[in-house]
Amino acid sequence: MASPLNRFEPRAYNAARADCAVEVATMSGDISQGRRTLSDECLMELVGREDRDAFGVLVERHRARLEAFVYRLLGQSEAVEDCVQEVLVRLWLARGRYEPRTKLTTYLYTIALNHCIDCSRRARARPRTVPLEQQVGSEARAVLQAMVARGGQPDAVLHHKHQMYRVRTAVSNLPLPQRSAFVLAHFEQLPYEEISQILDVPVGTVKSRVFYALRRLRETLGPE
Repeated sequence: MASPLNRFEPRAYNAARADCAVEVATMSGDISQGRRTLSDECLMELVGREDRDAFGVLVERHRARLEAFVYRLLGQSEAVEDCVQEVLVRLWLARGRYEPRTKLTTYLYTIALNHCIDCSRRARARPRTVPLEQQVGSEARAVLQAMVARGGQPDAVLHHKHQMYRVRTAVSNLPLPQRSAFVLAHFEQLPYEEISQILDVPVGTVKSRVFYALRRLRETLGPE
């Protein structure tokens, strides 16, 4: 899959570099706090200069979102941590090649998607059994705990948990191209143009994949 960074004009690239130079030059006060005010793209400029603290800010800023994205793609909570760690390592190794022609999140999602594709190919050869509680995942457990804290009844909580499990299972059973487009559009709420860059396909293909994913989910879940 091609890098999304190769599709942008030199003029946009030079403007982005200039903006980052201004942001970095105008940092004031505590330097560590100053890094937290920088955009992702400017932080990557510093990371390209071996600034590990700037990389730490990026990790802190994006780890949770990456974990959710990877979990929704793989459907395996036990694989999430290793996969996200590998994505972050790849980002660090690519620090000298990154060019701020587009949002860093687009670049991150592209790396994560490529790695998830590799993980999915390897996982197909390894049948496994995962406990229901583990499949539901930490996000679902947090929702359930919040429901109980608000006075939710046990039957309602169990029903909600079952519904979440059904949805997650249905999404995880989508073909990977449809699943990727659906997760990026409906969970990550990215615009079709950005999804097109991440998946390296035309916008029309993205829309088609999302459409067929929704149709398949409706057929699988049905009314309940």
